[in-house]
Amino acid sequence: MRATEAVLASLDGDVKLCDPYVDGRTIDLLAECTNAQSIELLTMNIKNPTTLKRDVRAFVQQYGVPLEIRVASGRTLHDRYAIDRGGMLLFGTSLNGIGFKQSFVVAVGEDVRASVLSTFDAYWNAATSL
Repeated sequence: MRATEAVLASLDGDVKLCDPYVDGRTIDLLAECTNAQSIELLTMNIKNPTTLKRDVRAFVQQYGVPLEIRVASGRTLHDRYAIDRGGMLLFGTSLNGIGFKQSFVVAVGEDVRASVLSTFDAYWNAATSL
């Protein structure tokens, strides 16, 4: 868990996250993104949207980092990843599941980052705001 928190703390600039399963625990972990200028979180499944909206407002007020969540339609998302100024990380599980089972965080190359970034942006632009 501490290693994951350190990884999240290393994210820098405008952070784009894709995680199909999001809840309040996800928002709690995003507090580690202390170098983020903004966070865009793309998802498909929100456990409790009303509570999550409240958590997002509290996060923005407490940390001063713009956080926007959008919900993609259909079953389009599967992988979990973070893209920031410096690169891209793949997560072996949803952020809210870290610490329950063995999981990996893997850095990928710039070629993969560039390809996934354009796909993220396309899904982001078609998604619905929380």
